Amino acid sequence: MVIQSLAIQDVPSVREVARGGHTPLWEPKDFAFFLAHPHGFNFGLYQSEGQKTNVLRAYTLCLLVEGELDIISVATHMSFRSQGLATQLLSHVLKMSVVRKAFLEVDVTNKPAVALYQKLGFVVIDTRKAYYEKKRDAWLMSWNQNETP
Repeated sequence: MVIQSLAIQDVPSVREVARGGHTPLWEPKDFAFFLAHPHGFNFGLYQSEGQKTNVLRAYTLCLLVEGELDIISVATHMSFRSQGLATQLLSHVLKMSVVRKAFLEVDVTNKPAVALYQKLGFVVIDTRKAYYEKKRDAWLMSWNQNETP
């Protein structure tokens, strides 16, 4: 497995990984916005598959400003979930010296994601009512480099 930066040309691969997890699935322009953003801090986890090398299995789209990481989206391809790929990818990103703090919103009903973030040291700091589709609540979670388990 290899972790490397994502770029604008990775939009189709990123969108394919997001399919089945993002509800609703973002349009290509939405992914392109973060991949081309000047503060974009975006990474993919790649594996080889048969004759193919560097097949995207998981990604994280983030914005990094002055050491604070805003995690916008994390996804693992449907066929590769529950194998620790998102944990490996996010652990790698959070260990980077430029990242001091991190924030994200997560659907309170997304138990696997909540468990992942808590395992990495994120804590719930607030609730955003009706955040997703004006129906489902989200937890605002934070992580601090100095408070990592």
